[in-house]
Amino acid sequence: MKEDLGLTLAALGILLALHRPTQRLGLATAVAGCLACLVTVLLVIPAFNADGTPRTPKPPNA
Repeated sequence: MKEDLGLTLAALGILLALHRPTQRLGLATAVAGCLACLVTVLLVIPAFNADGTPRTPKPPNA
């Protein structure tokens, strides 16, 4: 599952933002990562699903 890679990019952006010379780049990277994750989960995945909703795993029967 690669749809969470945007969150990884956001985490790297936060780390960059903590370092003073790359603060602006880090914030831009964090925002881009969050937006990429949202677009993937809310638009791309539902577009490829037959019923138009994101797939969620069914809980196992207890």
